[in-house]
This record gives sequence, C-alpha cells and structure tokens, in this order.
Amino acid sequence: MEKLRKAVRKGAVEEVRGLVLEGADVNALDKRGVNALHVAAEMNDLDLLDALLESPKADVNIVDQVQGWTPIVHCLCASGGDTSILRR
Repeated sequence: MEKLRKAVRKGAVEEVRGLVLEGADVNALDKRGVNALHVAAEMNDLDLLDALLESPKADVNIVDQVQGWTPIVHCLCASGGDTSILRR
C-alpha cells in the first residue's frame, strides 16, 4: 500500500498508526521489493516501527527483494549495530 509507505517516509507516526488500524497491509512490497517495515527500519525510526508492529499480521522476517534483508537487519545496519531495537 503506497499510502502507508508514503506516511512512513514522512515520519508521520499517527498517520501510520491510523492506517494500520484501518487494516493497511504492512507486508505489501512496492515495485522495488521493500515494504513499510523495511523503510521504517532503514530510517531507524523506532516509533514508526512500533506503530507498524501494532498490525497483528506484521512479519518481521519478510526479506526485501533488493538485498534479501529483513527489517531487523536494516535496523541493525542503520543504527550502526545497536542491538537495543531487538529488546523492544
């Protein structure tokens, strides 16, 4: 869902939360082969990730089609290896 990814790219946490509550598919891949979770993880934005993970269907193990990375790997790279995200 492009609307969700746009909201993530803007850093609009409340908009993302609303879209998730409306049933937006957080796992849907775009034409580049990434989803909203990958984008939020690349941004290392924990508030966005929390909002996306409110979806009961959120799959943190889905790999992107660019590098074959999960959102967790993107987060670790974006944070310079900070593992505190894994404790949330």
